[in-house]
Amino acid sequence: MKGIAGRIRKDLKTILILIIVIVLWRVLCLFFFNASCPSVIFCGFPCPGCGLTRAFVLLAEGRFYESITMNPMAIPVVLFILWCLYWHYVKAEKIRFFTPLLIALCLSAIAVYICRMALYFPTRMPMTFTHGSVLGNAVPGYDT
Repeated sequence: MKGIAGRIRKDLKTILILIIVIVLWRVLCLFFFNASCPSVIFCGFPCPGCGLTRAFVLLAEGRFYESITMNPMAIPVVLFILWCLYWHYVKAEKIRFFTPLLIALCLSAIAVYICRMALYFPTRMPMTFTHGSVLGNAVPGYDT
């Protein structure tokens, strides 16, 4: 168990600046734009990850159906993260099948995104258009 804790501490030290930058990004974007997704901020359209944070929270609360409704990719993403954590921290080995699993996850996210945009945009959360984006403010008629 001491080895796992040591690997976690080492990784946290390595990514500490990244964590700080992400937290600052989120705080500043929420303050100035009331959103933290670059896609929503720039063009007003949801991205493939829209709703993932809310889906993770719902999943952690045991509200599985609502989580899947918010973003169906939450469960595969959690499983992928658990797989990576197991291989990196418990087995202390290179993560097996990392690249093919990551590619499959990304392709699945794109497919789910296309389906969600076709079925739910722009009327069902989180697949809604956000007015007041950077493009909306810069290009006349963009938000209409």
